[in-house]
Amino acid sequence: AVLFAAMCRSQGIPCSIEKGYYKNIYHSWNRAYIDNVWYIVDFTIYYNNCHCFSSSAVCSYHQGS
Repeated sequence: AVLFAAMCRSQGIPCSIEKGYYKNIYHSWNRAYIDNVWYIVDFTIYYNNCHCFSSSAVCSYHQGS
């Protein structure tokens, strides 16, 4: 997550590192802002609870207004 954030930031892409628990395991993932959409990016865990692209580590989501 830290490396991905550094790569995004080096290209001017806003990116944050999120931390929390996934199935009782402490974990970190990213949020990247591309073309006015925030994307959840996680290269280690596949998120089943969001609308992901097939077999992708990237999920888009829209924050409530």
